[in-house]
Amino acid sequence: MSTKYSKEPNIGTVFGKLTILEESRLENGRRYIKVQCECGNVKSTRIDVILKGITVSCGCHRAAQNRVANLSHGYGGKNRKGLYNSW
Repeated sequence: MSTKYSKEPNIGTVFGKLTILEESRLENGRRYIKVQCECGNVKSTRIDVILKGITVSCGCHRAAQNRVANLSHGYGGKNRKGLYNSW
């Protein structure tokens, strides 16, 4: 059973922050492609996770989201003040 996607990826197609560079290999019946992220990192990943939107970057997007999430309520850094330090 094969899954049909609305976009068949071509070299140069952009998905999220990833640009397809070349088709890499076929392993265990799954197609892998080489992609380049906007930040410059190059990695090989499965084509189905790119097309489904599961993978949108090399990992830099998640790192940026974590930096923002850890700063919620002002307690993300070393400069903790007030009641928080008194414990």
